[in-house]
Amino acid sequence: AKRQSADQARSIHAVPMPELVAGGGLDFFINAELAYQRSRSYAQSLHGDGALLSLRETLCHALDFVHNLPLQMMNDTLKRYPFVDPAPLDAHVVEIIDAVGDWLVWLTQPDWLVDIANRIGEWGPS
Repeated sequence: AKRQSADQARSIHAVPMPELVAGGGLDFFINAELAYQRSRSYAQSLHGDGALLSLRETLCHALDFVHNLPLQMMNDTLKRYPFVDPAPLDAHVVEIIDAVGDWLVWLTQPDWLVDIANRIGEWGPS
């Protein structure tokens, strides 16, 4: 139970964020837009030097790429096919983007090294 609550504390959803507003030109992938904004604003809030700044820029570029090309294109294509339900695809894209955000939160937490050492100890012989 303690492990689960620690993992939930490292979720992108547990990080305080400014008010997110859906929109941005997407009509169908509203939840994906919110997940994108959540992960990108967290990445932009990181401060540091060297490798952390490079990681931040790389992640922001990758999130922008996913947002601007595939999501926008799928959104525009779905306007021509109103009988297609975009909800399953939206949920899948949210899961992918949130996984990236969760990984980034986990990586930037100061106790990640201790967590890894504990997990390695759990895998050892009992």
